[in-house]
Amino acid sequence: MATDADGDSAERADGDSAEWVTSIDEERHTELDVEGEVPAWLDGSLVRNGPGTFDIGDQRVGHYFDGLAMLRKFGFRDGRVTYRNRFLRTDAYEDATNGEYSGGFGTDESLSVLERVVAFLRPASPTDNTNVNVWRFGGDHAALTETKYLTLFDPETLETTGLTTYRGEPEAQQVSGHPHHDRDRGETVSMSTYYGRQTEYRVWRQADDSWERETVCRIPVDKPAYLHSFALTDRYVILVEFPLVVSPLKLLIPSNEAFIKRFEWEPDRGTRFRVVDRQSGEVVAEPVTEAFFCFHHVNAYEEPGDGRGAELVVDMVTFPDARSIDELYFEDGTAPSDVATEGAQLSRCRVSLGGRTDAAVERRRLHEGHLGMPRVSPDVYASEYRYVYAHGEPGEKLVGFPESVLKIDVETGEAVWRDLGGYVSEPVFVPHPDEDAEDAGVVLTVALGPDGDRSILYVFDAADLALLAEAPLPHHLPMDFHGQFFPGVH
Repeated sequence: MATDADGDSAERADGDSAEWVTSIDEERHTELDVEGEVPAWLDGSLVRNGPGTFDIGDQRVGHYFDGLAMLRKFGFRDGRVTYRNRFLRTDAYEDATNGEYSGGFGTDESLSVLERVVAFLRPASPTDNTNVNVWRFGGDHAALTETKYLTLFDPETLETTGLTTYRGEPEAQQVSGHPHHDRDRGETVSMSTYYGRQTEYRVWRQADDSWERETVCRIPVDKPAYLHSFALTDRYVILVEFPLVVSPLKLLIPSNEAFIKRFEWEPDRGTRFRVVDRQSGEVVAEPVTEAFFCFHHVNAYEEPGDGRGAELVVDMVTFPDARSIDELYFEDGTAPSDVATEGAQLSRCRVSLGGRTDAAVERRRLHEGHLGMPRVSPDVYASEYRYVYAHGEPGEKLVGFPESVLKIDVETGEAVWRDLGGYVSEPVFVPHPDEDAEDAGVVLTVALGPDGDRSILYVFDAADLALLAEAPLPHHLPMDFHGQFFPGVH
């Protein structure tokens, strides 16, 4: 497990594990040597979240999504860069310190028959291994996962300051790790799934200065889908319900089977777009189109229609099915295989709002090649936009994790690529404070260096992906998930 250390390199897991799932033990705090020039206007911290170690005692977790949460922070001030990493001190972390692990997204549990009986009478709590994202709630910084738990942390030191849950209504067991922030309204909007006698999707909002939530709507559902993210426009919340679904009873009855393994792919159900009016909470449209799957939405906005009413433009990264989840299992304690898999596509869905019963969806591809972890400028959230930044590969098939960062023009389909030679984390766009162009700013990302023993922070000009600066880390980092840039935080 993680301990404070001053060594020169991170410990590696034994065996033939791929670099992107090789565990790290040490925690560091240091200033990085910068090659090139970091813009002087860049002031604040990029805080990222993701797995730090996959090894619990003498065992390994069963799925990439179950690695123990570790924050990574890159602080920018006056052209200098500092780096800090720290594991979150959750109950899951403490259990792992004792060589125990209680299961997670894709890792089976190991309850005895008696323990399952007890769990039936008093259901066990879902994991608090908050390794998906970071957010600001009511002035506090919190690490998120897809359960009801949050881990509060100090944004300067990354020290864990408290363990909590989402407060107030609505109660739910599963929560999206991808909330949206509406700067104009000063609120966060997100969604949860409640599993019970009447299972529901529950959309909610929370004011920036409050910890209390307000329910926007409750949508009854027979077989809920696995919804990792959703879309937001000025007037609507769009829940895109892919046919990876579960019978609620399978989640309520105690079992050693991991959470996601209880879901089934039922393509005949198609993909349903549930469009919710943010003010009234009414479901105004529910069109169904062909089956596909998605982890991450890119952006969404409204535009005038062709006489049938308004249209919603919903951009997302799509797969033909949910096999991308299966590719991330560890088999026999080894890393996920590096076989060629079907790449994800940048897809645009146009949803016509002609009425709840006659709405329709048209989907087309915006870009050739694989991409993932998409981000846009925060200045164009929920509005018409032109540029998306992502990691990706030019070909149709993908082996391992992408090693390039790219910028895509969604109007023309053209892309600018930068091959970094090692797996690339989610690129985060930070806008220039004094310029108005959508692509005026920088893109921050982390990639494994060419020598394979350390990661490198990269700073690109967002206009053309010209390299402005790079800063090698003192060790390698496992591939993480998501992060946010917090201005003024050092």
